[in-house]
Amino acid sequence: MKQCASFTKAVVAAAIALCVKDGKFPWNTPVKDILPDFHTRSEVLHEHMTLVDCLSHRAGMQSSLYWHGSMNNVLISKENSMNFINDLKRVKPFRKELRLENLGSGTHVYFDDGENLAKTYEALDDASVAEVVPMLSRENCDTSMSESPLKQVSFLFSRKIAMNAVSLHETSYAIGWARVQTPGPMGAIGLNADLLHPKPTAEVARGHASHLMLYHQGMMPGNLAAVNLVPSTQ
Repeated sequence: MKQCASFTKAVVAAAIALCVKDGKFPWNTPVKDILPDFHTRSEVLHEHMTLVDCLSHRAGMQSSLYWHGSMNNVLISKENSMNFINDLKRVKPFRKELRLENLGSGTHVYFDDGENLAKTYEALDDASVAEVVPMLSRENCDTSMSESPLKQVSFLFSRKIAMNAVSLHETSYAIGWARVQTPGPMGAIGLNADLLHPKPTAEVARGHASHLMLYHQGMMPGNLAAVNLVPSTQ
């Protein structure tokens, strides 16, 4: 069983890349042209926010966790999701800094074949445990394909917004993936920054050859995960 959590961001980005490849729309398409009911409190976002802005978390849009419950249950129905999004506002400068949010990747899919499904638990303040329903899982899934489902890879993996202005090496966010040129700070996605505060995020691969790494972390109630890619080694 594998739980997706924030890895959904990369999955959604790959799905959009397939649409771009098939000529359904270009990357710079405004969100309002695809979702006519999209109209947030911010006219800047309504008029100018594109697919790339949304998927690279650089629009400065207000973040909210109210759509997601503590048992990994989605609280906002599909019918009410656009009203929920439209009630949000812009809280950071447009295209100036990274602000992670889940609105571009808040899909909820749960596969259960009835067998071989691991259970997850979360510890409460009194040290008792509560079972947590997995957000996304699948066992023994056949994912073989005649060709790679990843398209527009160069664009997906390219820098879209800076993540750490004080780092000597690149730390940026692409589309669904964070980028870091080693040696450099890694682990800015997820709980690490809060757990380490006030200390800075640790640098990785100091004293070793420099590589560009792509990574992401995911967290949901009862689940922590991480993926790290080193393209130059393949």
